[in-house]
Parts: sequence; C-alpha cells; structure tokens
Amino acid sequence: MNADMNQFREVFFEESAEHVASMEAALLALETDPDPAELLKQIFRSAHTIKGGSGMFGLSELGRFTHTMENLLDRMRNGLIAPSAPLVSLLLRCCDTVKELLAAARTGGAIP
Repeated sequence: MNADMNQFREVFFEESAEHVASMEAALLALETDPDPAELLKQIFRSAHTIKGGSGMFGLSELGRFTHTMENLLDRMRNGLIAPSAPLVSLLLRCCDTVKELLAAARTGGAIP
C-alpha cells in the first residue's frame, strides 16, 4: 500500500473511533429520549460511514458486521422495531465488537 493510502487508512481508523464513540453516546441517550428519531439517524449514519470505509480498505469482516448493525438500526429508525433497553444493550455490545474489529484491522491482529 502506498504512503497516500496508508495515510487515508489511518484517518479511517481515527474517524471510525470517533463514530463508535458517537454511537455509544447516542445509544445511552436513547434510553431517556422520548423522541429518538434524530439519535437513531445519527447512530445509523455512523455505522453506515464505518461500513463504507471498511469496503474501501478491504475490511470485509468489519463491513459485514456493520451492515448487520445497519439493518437493525434501519428497522428501528423506520419505526418497525421500537428502541428498548435490551436492544440498546445489544447495540452497545456491537460497538465493542466494532472496536475489536477495528483494532484487529489496524494492527493486523486476529479477527475476533
């Protein structure tokens, strides 16, 4: 990989960490927000951005995982599934997995 792509890859990892932190904060806010539409859009956009970047850098496991998150979040933001404490807990665990996948991709470690 050339120097420019390495630079872009590093930016992807930094921005992805910010997106994960944003998702976690918004998920925690979901538990008390009576109108979660904006929070769900924010969480979806973050997952979507990570998924898109993962495809650009060939991180297929991360892409598949965030795509699955996107599917659930899409159903939630379209009102097909109501946000609930168990779903928030599940999505917070998903954020932990995304962090692990990002760390493995960044260091060349084993995929969790």
